[in-house]
Amino acid sequence: RSRRFGAVVTAADSNSKYNYGEALQKSMFFYEVQQSGVKPDWNEVSWRSDCMTNDYVPGGWFDAGDHLKFTLTNAYSAALLGWGLLNYGDGVDKAGQRTMYENNLQFALDYLVGCDQGDNIVYMIGEGSFDHVWWGSAEVYMDKYELMKGETQRPYYTCEDSCIEADMAAALATGYLNFKDSQPEKAKEYLEHAVDLFDRADKLRSIGDDPEEQSYYKITTFYDDLFYAANWLYMATGEQKYLDLCKTDYIPNLGKEEQSSEMKYTWGMCWDDVMQGGLLLYAINTNDSFYIGRIQKHLDYWTDSVKALDGGAKWLTTWGCLRYATTAGFLASVACDTVLKGTNTTKYQNFYEDQINYCLGDNPDGQSFVVGYGDKSPQNPHHRTAHASWKNALDTPETNRHILYGALVGGPNEDGSYEDDRQNYINNEVACDYNAGFTALLCKMTDAYGGTPDPDFPEPETRDREFYVETKLT
Repeated sequence: RSRRFGAVVTAADSNSKYNYGEALQKSMFFYEVQQSGVKPDWNEVSWRSDCMTNDYVPGGWFDAGDHLKFTLTNAYSAALLGWGLLNYGDGVDKAGQRTMYENNLQFALDYLVGCDQGDNIVYMIGEGSFDHVWWGSAEVYMDKYELMKGETQRPYYTCEDSCIEADMAAALATGYLNFKDSQPEKAKEYLEHAVDLFDRADKLRSIGDDPEEQSYYKITTFYDDLFYAANWLYMATGEQKYLDLCKTDYIPNLGKEEQSSEMKYTWGMCWDDVMQGGLLLYAINTNDSFYIGRIQKHLDYWTDSVKALDGGAKWLTTWGCLRYATTAGFLASVACDTVLKGTNTTKYQNFYEDQINYCLGDNPDGQSFVVGYGDKSPQNPHHRTAHASWKNALDTPETNRHILYGALVGGPNEDGSYEDDRQNYINNEVACDYNAGFTALLCKMTDAYGGTPDPDFPEPETRDREFYVETKLT
């Protein structure tokens, strides 16, 4: 299927190259595709249905193009989506996406509430050894799993872990801040869980026993997560104790530059390192000139030292390079609008606009890295359900049967080259955390430039038989 939809520029966004409202609309669609459990009535994905309804904790987002659920990446992603909505909700309104955005955010937050068991957390659901061998759609997963394993429920795993619990607390605190006026009872529930999860994480101060996720997400730090969460809880509660913990307990234990006592400013914010997000929040909460300076040093690192590809994208590392670039861009946009407001931020503004525009096609090849956006976008992201193979085969059919609208793929290689091949995991992996900073930055762009959703989206697909069986008699 080769149908493509270009970016329609309207009067609302005449000052921008791209229709950021359409891009935001399609990013929401991606999160709807990632939904596990009972399909909500507001979900617009015609080729998705109920699946894994008997998971120990139903709901939540599938992590990537597979069917595993990790509490860590659900929490990390939800926190960034919550931050984008909190800071740039007017942009979400301009794009006509407020209701859909809130629905998707709450879908993840409600899953985090379910994963909080009071004395432990569910940190993972699914069996990696099966999931990463079998290639098929989410809706038929359990039929195959039961046939092969003789089990009617997927395994789930629990632990206590300061990193994951703190990230859950951060996400739920953003939920409180976003919904405290419109849905006070739900917001109260989010805050209660956030406070309890943070208290347990702070008391534990340790990486948990989580062997089942180690081959996928190997947690290496936790003080950065406590620092990040404490700042969100200060914003949610106004209680000084959270900032006091930051000063006395967390900041002294944050990362340092190699062979140096200097606070780390290199690298980028991601699922295993939220230090820079925490520093930005701390600078906002305290208006301390030293920490504002640390934010500038981090942004100068990204603008001056990280390798730039033709077209302006910053290439930090091999896996998910655009995920790092757009998340750094989002932090830059928040910094420009808060602690750096009133100073010359032209360099940083150009930086974050370059990152988002590169993803949408502003590069030498005119290549969009967002599925279904622009005239030349990825055809074959690495995603089981979008591919919808009936044969447990990555190469059958040749082209994905469904368009995974709004998914940000991993991105180009260090030389700027890109291969549209679902078996090229580096270029074409998708994940809920890949889209998180990208989506938050789109909130900023719609706030700044406007943008309109596509009124005909999603257009009906030309459908064939979704599932069928081939048999062979020998």
